[in-house]
Amino acid sequence: MPPNPSRHAAADRASMAAQGTGHSRRAFLKGALTGGSALLAAGVLSSCAQPLVTGSGTLVRFWNLFEGGEYPILQEMYSGYRRDNPDVDFRPVTLSWGQPYYTKLAMSSAGGRAPEVAIAHMSRVPALGEGNLLAPFDLDALSDLGLNEADFNPDLWDRASLDAGVVAIPLDSHPLLAFYNTDYCGKVGLLDSNGRLTGLDTPDRYLEAGRELAKVSNGFGYSQGGTLRTFWTFYGQAGGTIDIPRSRDSSGLKFDRDIAVSTLEFMKKVHDGTVSPTVDGSDQYATFVSKRSGILFGGTWSLATLRDTDIPLDAAAFPKIFDLPGAFSDSHCFVLPYQKNVNEAGRQAAYRFVAHMVKAGNIWATAGHVPAYKPVRDSEGYRKLVPQSHYQDAANNLFLGPNAWFAGAGTPYDDRISQIFQSALLKQMTSEQAVDEVISQTRQQIESPSPL
Repeated sequence: MPPNPSRHAAADRASMAAQGTGHSRRAFLKGALTGGSALLAAGVLSSCAQPLVTGSGTLVRFWNLFEGGEYPILQEMYSGYRRDNPDVDFRPVTLSWGQPYYTKLAMSSAGGRAPEVAIAHMSRVPALGEGNLLAPFDLDALSDLGLNEADFNPDLWDRASLDAGVVAIPLDSHPLLAFYNTDYCGKVGLLDSNGRLTGLDTPDRYLEAGRELAKVSNGFGYSQGGTLRTFWTFYGQAGGTIDIPRSRDSSGLKFDRDIAVSTLEFMKKVHDGTVSPTVDGSDQYATFVSKRSGILFGGTWSLATLRDTDIPLDAAAFPKIFDLPGAFSDSHCFVLPYQKNVNEAGRQAAYRFVAHMVKAGNIWATAGHVPAYKPVRDSEGYRKLVPQSHYQDAANNLFLGPNAWFAGAGTPYDDRISQIFQSALLKQMTSEQAVDEVISQTRQQIESPSPL
């Protein structure tokens, strides 16, 4: 992990990045425009071509991808910032989740006409940061606002630290959790004296409890929310790691093949049509909500849907069934997209916005996510949130996905790897064949140049 850059060092690096990447930005725009995205690019860039100040106040545009139940929570968080910053013309914009969002964000940065601040998944930061589409944060300025490295999970901070400096500030972590029907789990002896989930502490017990829950639910034991997330969880618990080289030399790829194969073999036992459905997908949520499974292993965002049901519900960190505690996770974080002409007043107002939103983590936690800012997560206010406080320790043991420009939330690579693993679960290929195909696909991506 690189040392914290000083205010002047960060500014120098940002200036050097801006001077040294004009060609790559132009090349990116040319490739996008000749690749069938001309209309999209024109729409994005024209929407960003606004004066830095319109009407009264310093302009701060905030791009995000939070829709659904998270949207009204954001409005509550915004109100505090607007109240404390009456001189700021604050303009939040919510865009469609996934690849369309990141395409627009990348193209606005490539053109130097990006918003003052935006949300990104930490898993997408390597691509944006290494493509010089993000400006590093002035850590002294953030410290003056109460945000310091020690306040955040070190794995998230490390992922946000690139050669240019720290280019992302975490808002949350959203690991895979266990949402459980307390009625069903109580009937099969999976609750301790405090009513908390217990007993899923070995692979055999995990399978046995799933079969017991299936009898109670008249359906399945578990709803496994996402093939790839589940794989990285079991793989990480078994000690598996993946190290992707920063160069285009795929010989440097380190992936624990034997652990990956054994992980898939275990997942086949889970997806046997009793412990969990054979096909993983969005219907897993419907199965749990209709009380046809006892435990949903889903992301923190699942709470927004589940809390409005009549399920007797509680939640816990993903159980440790192999050697190490933890679960797959990503993180929503704040980034400063590259701007050709930075308005200093707007930049400082954006810093205040980031600090405000991070410190308003208790409000954000009502969506289910775990606040990344430790003073909030350790506060009395957070401990009063139920079931959120029951899984706050999950944020201490995060298995982040592959650290590579081509991987991350909503990427074609993640979709492809998930499809390969799903084929193994459906016994359309062996576990060995699936893992070898994943390794082959990963090598191809490593050897391909980043479009950014």
